[in-house]
Amino acid sequence: MLIGAALSTSISTSISRPVRSLAAASREYGQGNFAHRVALDANDEIGALGQAFNVMADEMQHGREELIASREAAEAANRAKSTFLATMSHEIRTPLHGVLGMADLLATTTDLDEKQTNFVNMIGECGNNLLAIITDILDFSKIEAGKLELDNSEFAIGEFVKKTCNVYAVQAQEKGLDFNCTISDEIGAMRGIGDKHRLAQVITNLMGNAIKFTDRGGMAVNVLSRGIHEDSALLSFVVTDTGIGMEEDKLREAFDPFTQADGSNSRKIGGTGLGLAITRELVELMGGSIRVESEIGKGTTFTVDLPLVITNAHSGLS
Repeated sequence: MLIGAALSTSISTSISRPVRSLAAASREYGQGNFAHRVALDANDEIGALGQAFNVMADEMQHGREELIASREAAEAANRAKSTFLATMSHEIRTPLHGVLGMADLLATTTDLDEKQTNFVNMIGECGNNLLAIITDILDFSKIEAGKLELDNSEFAIGEFVKKTCNVYAVQAQEKGLDFNCTISDEIGAMRGIGDKHRLAQVITNLMGNAIKFTDRGGMAVNVLSRGIHEDSALLSFVVTDTGIGMEEDKLREAFDPFTQADGSNSRKIGGTGLGLAITRELVELMGGSIRVESEIGKGTTFTVDLPLVITNAHSGLS
């Protein structure tokens, strides 16, 4: 009996020790110590299991190293692309501003007949369209590189919204569209702190899209308050149109870069497909959110919910 007990203990130890070693190696591997290996000298099934574990660990570590190298290469290529786009966009903008300036001088300081005036106006329009595309590319490259920063300052919200709406009011009227810009009374007197230039970019992007994709009816910009607290307010900027609309399955892709609801629009109407992607990034950078509702043939509504610090909240918004 004593001999049997001794043999049983010896066999149990010879089995449990390598099993515990395998379990410990698995825990180490699970905690990120990918260099850990099982040290087993046995030639039995347990030893074969340990060798198989080590082979598997070698292959997984090699695969992990390849993935890390591939990720680093992709990140380096992406940084190089963003730097290239930013540099080229800047270099192109400089001479383009010169072209637009000369076209403006030609139109305002020389005597041109009607045909010549139309040609000069066409140069200006095409140049401004190209400038808008270059600006989108530059902004997108900055966003990808994480170099887009906000420039916050104090501004009168009501006055800012009216000036921003006026940018596209004339274009809407020229296209025969109704245009309405409404600001609630409690917001009209507010003064807030934020990056008004980027906020203007958000609103003009949405208004530009509304005019671009609307041939009949009109569009509206409504600024509402979702809640006013001690020194802050949650505002909603709602841009609605009666344009072509989007299918429900396309709404999820509306804010993806280089994407348009209808691929034929890029040929008929133009655009890079970056406007809404940049708009979403800007809104989120400012701490807000954006959503879209649309129906084919009936129009589209974009809603931007944006928190702002209010500087005259305790003075009756005077």
